[in-house]
Amino acid sequence: MFVSRVFTEPHTFTGGVEGPACDRDGNLYAVNYARQHTIGKVTPEGVCSVFLTLPGGSVGNGICFNRAGEMFVADYVNHTIFKVELKTKTLSVHAYEPRMNQPNDLAVAADGTLYASDPDWHSGTGQLWRMYRPRRQGDVVGSRYGHHQRH
Repeated sequence: MFVSRVFTEPHTFTGGVEGPACDRDGNLYAVNYARQHTIGKVTPEGVCSVFLTLPGGSVGNGICFNRAGEMFVADYVNHTIFKVELKTKTLSVHAYEPRMNQPNDLAVAADGTLYASDPDWHSGTGQLWRMYRPRRQGDVVGSRYGHHQRH
């Protein structure tokens, strides 16, 4: 059986702490470090810092890394999935979908396809989104519950 212990000091993250994910070097990232709108970084030694602040009122939730080591962050406020360049801390929009309720947790498949859970807390339902680059005109992208958008 594993032993569990507190890894960060109390009150270092807000009550909105979410999305812990590790990079290749063993650094742990989670949202809302010290204040809303941030991504915190915790080194393997337990040293915490603000890694970056999300733009435009964005609030992160899920974080994940793909095989190439690229970070993705779900912004549940602005219906956006950001891609983060770790060395420069540069953000780019990987996907934006105004029909999303609140993109939440993220997962990456072996082929690089990114998935996001999308709960609708008001109606008690939810959906999953699939994000990938179309291979040819007419491929289905941003699919949810069998409803598709063609590009």
